[in-house]
Amino acid sequence: MYSERGLSTSAIARVYNCNPETVRRIMIKHKIARRRLHERKYKIKKEELEILYLKEKKSTIEIAKKYNCSQWVIWSLLKKYRINARGANEYHSWKSPSNQIKPVLDESPTLAYAVGVILGDGWTYKRGHFYTIGLEVSDKKFCESFHVALKKLNLNPSMFHSRGYWRTVCSSKLFYLWLESLDINHINKISKKYPEDFLRGFYESEGHLSVYKSKEYYFTRTSIIICNTKKEWMYLIKSLLESLDFHPKIYNIASQKPKWKPLWRLVLARNLEAKRFISLVKPCIKIGEKRRRNL
Repeated sequence: MYSERGLSTSAIARVYNCNPETVRRIMIKHKIARRRLHERKYKIKKEELEILYLKEKKSTIEIAKKYNCSQWVIWSLLKKYRINARGANEYHSWKSPSNQIKPVLDESPTLAYAVGVILGDGWTYKRGHFYTIGLEVSDKKFCESFHVALKKLNLNPSMFHSRGYWRTVCSSKLFYLWLESLDINHINKISKKYPEDFLRGFYESEGHLSVYKSKEYYFTRTSIIICNTKKEWMYLIKSLLESLDFHPKIYNIASQKPKWKPLWRLVLARNLEAKRFISLVKPCIKIGEKRRRNL
């Protein structure tokens, strides 16, 4: 039954209504050699097993169900292919609810806004198996706006007030890895598709509205100023504004201390352009109102 007909020990056990382990013991007693691993019923390629076990982080039980075989077959194949077993902590950390969240990463105005915020005042942080994306600012409206955007991206953010600052935080391995994989070309693609939304997020993070009133000559000069240490991002903002028929100028400000990075400043100096920028982008803060903390 085993050698000539090719039945498995489980199939033979069902014929005799006994435990498969009983069949294996009898085979050992009568010195019936087991079939080699590659001659058995379940042939799973090494590449497939690596994707399922290492990349998709599936358990041996889940993989066994997929191929309708025993968990021990999967363990044997892992040993044969010399695929190192994952630690228990790694498995359980990946299976945590936050790491199972699948964010909406299709290009959209909400995603463009969130990327603009994160490139500015936002931050990403990894510690062990915890992947955090957050924003900490003094403006409650700004924090609420970012909180709403993350919710629309199918994340599960929380918002709270601590030590005079408002903070929005979410945990998602998939969103963190996507953000870390972004390069200037991908950011350029998203921002050019939804320029107003991207500019809104970046301006709320890194910009401000400057109003100068001259007492001597009785005139008011309004301008938009955006500052950042990343040269490529500032030139991206400049190209977006130019595509919207603005006339920005960029200045390089030398660092005041040796360890400080040089600062890049973008300015919309024309009164009408500054007002049109606010009207077009519609930021939730920095629109000329008196700033105060909503505690």
